[in-house]
Amino acid sequence: MAGSEAGDTSAYPLSYAQQRLWFLHEWDPTADIYQFPVNVRIEGDLECTALARALAAVAERHSILRSSIEVRDGSSS
Repeated sequence: MAGSEAGDTSAYPLSYAQQRLWFLHEWDPTADIYQFPVNVRIEGDLECTALARALAAVAERHSILRSSIEVRDGSSS
């Protein structure tokens, strides 16, 4: 998983919960057990630029949203 600070590209071992989720995804990539789809109804004009900036700000603030799992030599890291 990516590092915890912006710009930090260090790799950290997965927690047991993350390992379990990775295993379940590898076992069945189509399963969406841990995804929570949400529908939002927007009335009026959507300011796409403002929405994009807001989502980028949320991702910048919360490092977990920038995390990724990389497979090296057959195992996750």
